[in-house]
Amino acid sequence: MKKLLIATRNQDKYKIIIALIEKVFPNHFTFESLADTNITYDIVEEGSILERAEQKAKEFWNCLNNQQKKDFFATIGVDDGFAISEEDLGDPNSKELTDQILSGSLVKENDFIWVKRGIALYNNTVLKSCMTSIPFIFLGNPNKVLREEGRFKSSYVLGAINTKILVQKMKFDDSINYYLKYCEEDLKHLFIL
Repeated sequence: MKKLLIATRNQDKYKIIIALIEKVFPNHFTFESLADTNITYDIVEEGSILERAEQKAKEFWNCLNNQQKKDFFATIGVDDGFAISEEDLGDPNSKELTDQILSGSLVKENDFIWVKRGIALYNNTVLKSCMTSIPFIFLGNPNKVLREEGRFKSSYVLGAINTKILVQKMKFDDSINYYLKYCEEDLKHLFIL
């Protein structure tokens, strides 16, 4: 099996990306996050959501030593943002947007929000990337949930559009299947080298 470095320290993001890749390519890969390596370097993120994902994939590949580059098939860079229309490419300033979503100042209950996710694969010779768009509905924030570093607190206020069940209340596998409904073809294309 080939080993992938998921270029994140965000536990929720790591868990979701692994599950998505495993569903599309069962038993093809093993995974490590930045927390599993000796990489302590952090990058200054710049550009769009997709550009940030590509930047993470490249920069963290370049942080690997020669032996690690032999061990890993590729690095996967991921960046997320939100959009309030499907056509919008999304705002990479997700911390500020998360605060606005959680406070209800950006959207009203039952408004649609799209999670825009840039995913990039880099293995020293090939850079491939895709932008996914997953629709959700804002179900309100009666519990006054606040943003927490390294966690997807938006899952406490966003629901699947077909069920209006909060992502946080969904079984993990059901949430992954919901995501895949909107991004499976993009992931398949990403891994065709």
